[in-house]
Amino acid sequence: MSKALFRRSIDACYAELAESAIYRPAAGGSMSVSIIPFVNLSSRSLPSGMLVQSESTMQVRVSDVASPKVGDQIEYDERTFQIRSAPQRGVADLIWFLDAPEVQG
Repeated sequence: MSKALFRRSIDACYAELAESAIYRPAAGGSMSVSIIPFVNLSSRSLPSGMLVQSESTMQVRVSDVASPKVGDQIEYDERTFQIRSAPQRGVADLIWFLDAPEVQG
């Protein structure tokens, strides 16, 4: 499959599934981007009660953010998320997968 076809497929997915967000590089500035957020909740039973953890992964198009870095932040749904590990390229190098848990406090 050609890269142009992949790009059209990704654009179609983003047209249906993406949410608006603000991307803030650690170096400063900000830009509007479209993201596809994934928030996975996991729970564990502890002697003192239940622990619920949130793992947040987001997809952003390379055309929106050319070079995301650890420490950059994304504001989405009135919450702030921070990239904590090296971003990974996805399908045909058109999207980034970002490990970005919510910033607490």
